Amino acid sequence: MRFTVKRGDLDSALTSAIHFVPSKPAIPVQGHFLFEVKGETLEVSASNGIQYFRTRLSVQDAEDGKVLVPTRRLADLVRRLSDESVLFVMDDTGFSLKCGKTKSTINVSNDDFVAFPVVDGKANFTCPGDELKRILKRAAVTAAKTEGTNNNFAGVYVDAGIDGCSLEIAATDTYRLAFIQAKIAPAEQFDPLFIPISTVEGMLRVLGKSPVEVAWDTKSIVFKSPTFTLSALRASSKRPAFKNLFDARCIARAEVDCAEVARAVDRASLFEDTTSGQPALVNLYLRADGLEMTAEAKGVGSFHEVIAADGDGSEARMTFKCQNLYEALGGDKKVKLLFTEGFLNVKFKDDRATFQTVLLPVLPLDEAEEWKAKHKAAPAVEEPCEQADSAA
Repeated sequence: MRFTVKRGDLDSALTSAIHFVPSKPAIPVQGHFLFEVKGETLEVSASNGIQYFRTRLSVQDAEDGKVLVPTRRLADLVRRLSDESVLFVMDDTGFSLKCGKTKSTINVSNDDFVAFPVVDGKANFTCPGDELKRILKRAAVTAAKTEGTNNNFAGVYVDAGIDGCSLEIAATDTYRLAFIQAKIAPAEQFDPLFIPISTVEGMLRVLGKSPVEVAWDTKSIVFKSPTFTLSALRASSKRPAFKNLFDARCIARAEVDCAEVARAVDRASLFEDTTSGQPALVNLYLRADGLEMTAEAKGVGSFHEVIAADGDGSEARMTFKCQNLYEALGGDKKVKLLFTEGFLNVKFKDDRATFQTVLLPVLPLDEAEEWKAKHKAAPAVEEPCEQADSAA
């Protein structure tokens, strides 16, 4: 086995693959990359036992073969090499590389690499990588980040739209909820798909502009592009019921400049009472002449700003955590703020998708229990997604 590859190309491939290497491998093989040369293509594979990643890059002067090499040591070495082509050779004396004046030998493993999950059949849907990344990034903001505490919330749900020409994507941590309707046509109707947050975060690291095919069966899900393949075990989960939230009566609405409001929220976040351990809060007061934003912290000071708003003349007041509101305001376009009796809906759309983020307000303690009893902050559970026997 031998091949020559551009150092920069290999460094990019290893940087992507190492995201799927556990910091403490459960078994030795998880601490290794699989290098496999097929013709003029090098495949670099890595796995943490839940996600299985493979990326492909072009090589020259190649002879077919495969070898397991230590992940972090090789990645660190390639990052430090001069920006020249790198020659790798595997022969009777071992595995070695040469780059410019640098020569090095690397210990390899004789273990067998883990088998990748395979999904038979055609893709359930295909879309541009950058569009899928934009959608998953918006949804991941509101997903619970810790798997195991409540798997119903630690991930993103994907469902086919009732029109057969769109996808519906949702995620929630029970305090906020993202709902996205994307103009991506599924190959056919399907049951709701749950993508664990760890798989979503892995996808966000490797997605580019190339089209991505997404396919799944009862045990696995596979994302495939011209440059990489990511397979993952499916997790059992039950989809929260959330669509009734959008039937709530709107008491006030306004259109505002998203970037301007986000900057104001960022400024308001500086007025945080660090002695109390409470997060920074911002008060919204929608008036006929604009959106008033205030914040105050004992021993720090106060903040006040009025943002231009094209409203319907109604008034509304709500208080939010600065971080939650700031993350809901992603983008630089106009957004609609829809104040209901129980929450705020931040909504914007373009020619490819409609994005909505529902935020629960911060309430005084004497009002919180009454509000929760009326609105039930934690979404109810709907039908279960398909389960994987081997997924925990």
